[in-house]
Amino acid sequence: FSLPFFHHGFFPTMDDVQVVRIDQMLTELKSGQFPVRYIDNFGNKGGYMLFNYYSPLPYYVGSGYELLVARPVKATKMVFLTAILIGSVGIFTLLKRYTNVTTSIISVCLFLTSAYLGYDVYARGALAEVWGMVFIPWVVWSFLKVRDKPMLANCIIAGIFYALLILSHIAIAFIFSFFLLFIICIPPRKMESIICLGKSVGIGLLLSAHFWLPALTELKYIV
Repeated sequence: FSLPFFHHGFFPTMDDVQVVRIDQMLTELKSGQFPVRYIDNFGNKGGYMLFNYYSPLPYYVGSGYELLVARPVKATKMVFLTAILIGSVGIFTLLKRYTNVTTSIISVCLFLTSAYLGYDVYARGALAEVWGMVFIPWVVWSFLKVRDKPMLANCIIAGIFYALLILSHIAIAFIFSFFLLFIICIPPRKMESIICLGKSVGIGLLLSAHFWLPALTELKYIV
């Protein structure tokens, strides 16, 4: 599955802008802008508010990789591979909690060879969508853990994973949030569990507010 990542150059995709986005994210971070919302060199060098509405987490990670390896293409490949690793470990961790090692490994193999993951990575090149997708098992695992053991530490962990999902792909996070309602409310739980799950959502929203709050309040300026 990962063989194209080890070829020279970058494999062609529909969304062939990921390398330059990561490179420009690093440029803006070096200039002192944080959190990054504005890309100075985009829009024919007229500037572009890309990360005012486009989830930034994969590009922050990519800029860190580029800082280490000094090669934008290699850094972009590393970000894709990191997402695949996060998703694989997340699926294994979630299913291991409720099944066994064999079932968990089979599920990871199905994830790695799934047509949609391959299409998203090698055809679309949808970096942010891949990152949003791979955090879903972690969010499910952490929220189920809060539901079963409503402790403050579990609330914080679930909130962090929820924030990472929002910062990876806000559209996936919005859609997936409706599924979280089933985890919170069905089957009926004690009020303590419901309150703790609500705290997890609140923590996630607060940790990611620097991104989603401007995206919502300044939506009228976006065409």
